[in-house]
Amino acid sequence: MIRPVSNQAEQADGLQLKGITKKFGSFVANDAVDLDIRPGEIHCLLGENGAGKSTLMNVLYGLYQPDGGEIVIDGRPQSFADPKAAMAAGIGMVHQHFMLVEVFTVAENLILGREPGLVVDMKAAKATVQELSARYNLPVDADALVEGFTTTFMWSTAILAFAGLVWVVLVRISKKDLSKNDVAAQF
Repeated sequence: MIRPVSNQAEQADGLQLKGITKKFGSFVANDAVDLDIRPGEIHCLLGENGAGKSTLMNVLYGLYQPDGGEIVIDGRPQSFADPKAAMAAGIGMVHQHFMLVEVFTVAENLILGREPGLVVDMKAAKATVQELSARYNLPVDADALVEGFTTTFMWSTAILAFAGLVWVVLVRISKKDLSKNDVAAQF
């Protein structure tokens, strides 16, 4: 749902996009887009190919810099030079084409970028996968190799990778990538 951005005094928590504009040369992909998201809400951006949905998500995730407008989180303006800055602010993105290492297990994929040093505690990683899987009702096996699994399994793994790290997960899904069973399982 896209709706007008609320008055800042009314919006103590959440994410606001105010007048986001992104151009590629003379082509305007996003033209003064406003979006207001509060914790716990689920939003869906729908539109034809080329409507600017992915561009807007890429701006929010720090992959693109906006040409105008601002991103506000909890009433404070933000700018994200890159995805790492967006992640630090609590925004993660599951890309249309999975960013998982297929020859790794689910647990190994989930710890990529999380472990602070060279020593990896796989027992703790597997326990975390099982706990997150149960908490979010996304059935995945921590020891399963990602390679060759269904779209549903891949989405579950990619979404779990952000669990506990971010409060906004942007998910880029193309309708053609999902079967009816995938839709029923994920949504």
